[in-house]
Amino acid sequence: TTEMPFALMGYYTFPTEIVSDIMKQEGVYDTEILYNMPLDKYYEYFGADSVLFTRIKKWDVSYMVLASSLTISIEAKIVSTKTSQELWKYTGTIVVDLSGGDTGGGIGGLIAKAVIAAVNTATADYVKYAHTANRKIIYTLPFGPYHEMYMKDQGVQLVDQTPATK
Repeated sequence: TTEMPFALMGYYTFPTEIVSDIMKQEGVYDTEILYNMPLDKYYEYFGADSVLFTRIKKWDVSYMVLASSLTISIEAKIVSTKTSQELWKYTGTIVVDLSGGDTGGGIGGLIAKAVIAAVNTATADYVKYAHTANRKIIYTLPFGPYHEMYMKDQGVQLVDQTPATK
């Protein structure tokens, strides 16, 4: 879910399937190996000056009869393949309310709320929430070399305008 948003920000991206195929040809099957692989290998395999690493630190669905929520914590960084210098970093968390709306009062309202919370948790579109988490990353990213604003955004102050997700 990150490939297109990063490309729109001016970064050259490779399709996930191609990267996966090349890494498998090189004997790399486990994503944990990717984090520990020497950075010059990324330059060797892809000609990449830098690499984006993303890690989901937490993906937790909390369900408490009348309410449910999804917590996503993400860490992302761009690292130079030539100097190993960290060029950019993001760490953030979003919490999505999966409970549903107000169902009225009384015992009927409580039962309805419990049913809605259970159904919403079971049928949640988690890809949509992954996109929301990715937008939070993208909003903090400087423009890449293939964007017209590249090297013109140093003075831009970031304000998080991510809409609340329900």
